Amino acid sequence: MGTNLVDFLDRTDMHRRRTRIAIPDFCAGSYVAVTCSDPFAPKGETRFVGICIARRNSRLASNFTLRNVVGGEPVEMTYDLYSPRLQNIEVLKLERRRRAKLYYLRNRPAKQSTVSEHMPKTEPVQGRLPPRKTKR
Repeated sequence: MGTNLVDFLDRTDMHRRRTRIAIPDFCAGSYVAVTCSDPFAPKGETRFVGICIARRNSRLASNFTLRNVVGGEPVEMTYDLYSPRLQNIEVLKLERRRRAKLYYLRNRPAKQSTVSEHMPKTEPVQGRLPPRKTKR
């Protein structure tokens, strides 16, 4: 009885979903744009741009949370990484913070967690990402 059936099914499903959509590497602190299908939207899809404040890696149940301030109101969206509704995940700016979860941004001013909807994509840095230098 070499392998567990649930593990095998999870891995095959993850592999099948990775062939349909390219899932980039990103971590908490990165600026990410997500396009997902929405049957109630006028164009059939919605795009959300935000800073990744949390990422949970647990095989098929992996998810990540994006935060942005839209119209003066803070908005947090949690997406399943292997959801069939996801059409595109785009890393606009790859950064790494000192903490794995950036929940402290909830208590900070809105300016610190606001991301422009039309933020241009920057070129990724090759090699390891250094931690972001914070002003004290």
